[in-house]
Amino acid sequence: MKTITVPMTPRPDPPSVGARKYVVYQFLILGALIGITFLNEALDVPHHLLGAAPTSVGQRAGEIFIEIVSYTVIVGIEISLVRKLYRSLHLLEGFITICTHCKRVRYGSDWETMEAYITEHPRAYFTHSLCPECMKALYPELAEDLGRPEGATAPR
Repeated sequence: MKTITVPMTPRPDPPSVGARKYVVYQFLILGALIGITFLNEALDVPHHLLGAAPTSVGQRAGEIFIEIVSYTVIVGIEISLVRKLYRSLHLLEGFITICTHCKRVRYGSDWETMEAYITEHPRAYFTHSLCPECMKALYPELAEDLGRPEGATAPR
């Protein structure tokens, strides 16, 4: 069964506050890791706490560099993946097809009540259509035409 949808110009999506908070938290975590790394290497913690052999300043500087680069790469990859996830989720939740007559919402091939849909999908915009039952009730001749395969003609 085909449905008729009226194309609408999408509204620009507001920036995702959740994505921004996540990026800020990741940068704070990165800063904390870098700070801990500097303290660890500057104070030579393994030598003082665990009785390990002291390390040279050159070796500690090399360790700092390697650890900071590793942290930055890992956090950068994580931030880019989360941003990509937020963008794809935002696109998936862009428009809701709603029956113009009974106000049920299409989710995949099923039609459910608006209340049920909104409780499960809070971030979305609405667009209108007719579900198959309302199409038959309101426009029976058009519903018959839409139910026919492409190229088939109406019986006379």
